[in-house]
Amino acid sequence: SVGGVLNVFESKLYGDGQTKRFHMSIVPKSSEWIAVYVDGVFKHRTEYDFFSTNIVLHEAPADQAEVQIIQISVYDDTHGSAIWSRTFRQLTPGVTDIAYAQPIRDKSQVMLFIDGELYTHADYQLTATGLQVLKTPSFPGGSSFADLFLFVPTTSITEDQSITVTGTNTG
Repeated sequence: SVGGVLNVFESKLYGDGQTKRFHMSIVPKSSEWIAVYVDGVFKHRTEYDFFSTNIVLHEAPADQAEVQIIQISVYDDTHGSAIWSRTFRQLTPGVTDIAYAQPIRDKSQVMLFIDGELYTHADYQLTATGLQVLKTPSFPGGSSFADLFLFVPTTSITEDQSITVTGTNTG
């Protein structure tokens, strides 16, 4: 056990060509804990505003466009003795490794979304340098976007260490 629990809340709504505001089921910790997709295309944080329980897209989704809002909630039963990091990475055919400087010790530390889909523990494997995606993403438009949440107990980090990630930074 790592000492914390990640919960996922997902809303699937539909555009009408005019509506920009979409309601979320809970109040997220911050905009860092939200992922928004329209018709499966990841929306960067610069493409919407976040207000309490609402997402306001800068452009209204087309009529019948699927708006998917993924919210992450964290329950930390270690009383603050851990850090959560979130990173976005772009994956392309043939490049499905996500490297971390700090070793990932257990799959319970990881929550991975690719193109809005939650990947299960069977969909990736841990490596000496991070993780490798086993389930091939769809690569819409030639690339896929990985949204990775990593739980790191502070007892495994010394003051002179930092968490670094390699790959194409999209967030």
